[in-house]
Amino acid sequence: MLCAIKEDGPSFLGSQVWDPRRNTRDKYHLMPIITPAYPCVNSSYNVSSTTLCIMSPEFKRGNEICKAMEAGHEADWHTLFESYPFFEEYKNYLQQ
Repeated sequence: MLCAIKEDGPSFLGSQVWDPRRNTRDKYHLMPIITPAYPCVNSSYNVSSTTLCIMSPEFKRGNEICKAMEAGHEADWHTLFESYPFFEEYKNYLQQ
């Protein structure tokens, strides 16, 4: 279990921590994944509604595979980590 966010005492070094109660910008994060070490920050701050819609079905698929593995069905780790045909699925994408 995680402890509450503390902003006073010897561990507070002046860095801004992720806290949607105090920082209005933090309220609008769609998929907060908070780092467990100080300073607590959202490691997925740049997830947009579009990318969340793309990622959500994969999260659901992974969850279904994990449930099947737990129930003893034919799913295994290879099924969970099989390659995704990214370039076949998405013909248009940005590349650096």
